Amino acid sequence: AQTHERQGGAGLLGGAMTDDARATLRRMAETDRDTQVRAAAIKSLGWNGDRTSLQFLLACRQASDDRYLNPMLDASIAQLKKKYPE
Repeated sequence: AQTHERQGGAGLLGGAMTDDARATLRRMAETDRDTQVRAAAIKSLGWNGDRTSLQFLLACRQASDDRYLNPMLDASIAQLKKKYPE
């Protein structure tokens, strides 16, 4: 599929709020070849992620040196930390 189709799919999955949708978003965020698709998946996880998503994003951020994705990771982590304070 084209980049814009996969980006749109990430947005739609973010609205699904199911375990399967979040698992797919985590996979997209980690493995999609296109940075824009990965960013869309990260953003969707920030809006509708669960505690597992938060742990995933924290691990991604710790391992990342991507100057494009890091601000999105930070924003999504901050959103989920509001939802799941420790």
